[in-house]
Amino acid sequence: MQRNATVSVSWPMFRSQCKTPLPGLARCLFHASQRLRYRLRRKRAELEKTCVELMESRSAQEKLEVENKKLLETIAGLQQRVSQQCKEIRLELPPDQPQPGQQFGPRMIELCINLAREIGMRPTVRVLTIFFRWLKLKPRIPSKDTIRVWLQRLGVARMQKTGKLKDAVWLVDETVQIGKEKVLAVLAVEQEKFQNNGRSLAQKDMQVLAFRPATSWTGDSVAKVYSELSEVHGSPRAVVTDGGKNLREPIKTIKTKGKKPLALRDLKHLLANALEAQVGSSEAFQEYTKRIHQTISAVQQTELAHLAPPSFNRRSRFMNLQKHINWFCMIHWQLTHPNSGARKNISVERMQEKLGWAAEFKSAVKNWKACQHVISSCLQFSNSAGIYHGAATDMLAKVGHFATCSSSKAILNQAVKYFQECEKSLRKDERLPISTEILESGFGSFKRLERHHSRGGFTTLLPVFATLLRPSTAKEILIAFKTVKVKDVQTWLATHIPSTVTSRKQEAFREARSKNHATL
Repeated sequence: MQRNATVSVSWPMFRSQCKTPLPGLARCLFHASQRLRYRLRRKRAELEKTCVELMESRSAQEKLEVENKKLLETIAGLQQRVSQQCKEIRLELPPDQPQPGQQFGPRMIELCINLAREIGMRPTVRVLTIFFRWLKLKPRIPSKDTIRVWLQRLGVARMQKTGKLKDAVWLVDETVQIGKEKVLAVLAVEQEKFQNNGRSLAQKDMQVLAFRPATSWTGDSVAKVYSELSEVHGSPRAVVTDGGKNLREPIKTIKTKGKKPLALRDLKHLLANALEAQVGSSEAFQEYTKRIHQTISAVQQTELAHLAPPSFNRRSRFMNLQKHINWFCMIHWQLTHPNSGARKNISVERMQEKLGWAAEFKSAVKNWKACQHVISSCLQFSNSAGIYHGAATDMLAKVGHFATCSSSKAILNQAVKYFQECEKSLRKDERLPISTEILESGFGSFKRLERHHSRGGFTTLLPVFATLLRPSTAKEILIAFKTVKVKDVQTWLATHIPSTVTSRKQEAFREARSKNHATL
């Protein structure tokens, strides 16, 4: 007993008391076996715990697999039901019952008219065909000729619908195409639509009073139209024209109980004439236009074609000078930057030979740019603000700092003087438009609708002009088609367009094909 107690004290003491090494070795083996038994018991406990967890995980996995299988079966069933329902559902267009005497409903007519306003009649048919084919629908699609008749009927209806207008402002201009015919356009806007809105006029604000062709519009013929329109729609408060004598002088003949209508001049035309007076007669401008024409011919079939200048329109070159100023600024930059991307594969010598002349006009174009800046700023002001008491002062405050040369100052002074003259005739707190740009934009819309037909002169599309000013609605179409029939359109065309260039051309070919003429 005493020995065992001694052995358990410490290893050095135990070893010093042993006579041989065997007791020490036995002690080491004993303690090693105890440690191994302890580790074995611990590992067995961990193993048992791991086995339990593994069994629980396998059980949970089996449950999840069962639930997943049920979900997959549910999804498959739902997909089958949805697929079956999709097959049963048929896409249908909204109800669109045709009115008596019509083959198409008002909704289809509305769609076709509004599309044709933007893209034309023939493209409308193609677009609707592609769209309905994509929807897997097979509705009846009207022909281009049918759409044309709809546009004509709505246009005539809009012109006939316009009644008496109080204190309206007439915008008058004429436009030409091939042949001798000119179209006189008279649009009206009620003063209250422009009085306090502080924005430029929009096409939807306008009413078409007349859109008539004639071989020439003299002062007498224009006066006759003014008289007819004033009897139907009332005398205007003011008439805005481009300043042409044949349009301006007949304003005096308009019968009115009160004060005579004001004869206002479109500011854009007035400033274009002022620009022509300041710039057009100068030697620099004459030489510049000469060089422009020479350069166009010299580079349009070469590697410099992308640098060719825009052509000059002889009739409106001073109303479109900005594009030439932009071109000059671009060319001036290219001449001073030989490594630009636009000059790739173009030698310096070649660039100088064809376009180097532009550097000679740097100072002249700088003055033209100042003039154009003054004009653009004046037009921006007048288009939105119009003419009113104090307009000349307000415009000078906003535009005056742009006048940096003698020519631009002269143009600005002329604009201010004109505003001051107009203000003397205005009533208190009155505001009137002084621009016909909205009318010119209407001409642009009309020419886009005509496309290549404009090459043959004015056609029977003339009454369509009123349709282009604003979109139509199914309700408006129902009312318009009840009052204007196809015969009414034919009467309007016979009255205002007795013959056209196209109809006379067709007549010439028809006569040549007749049996009474000898063949070659």
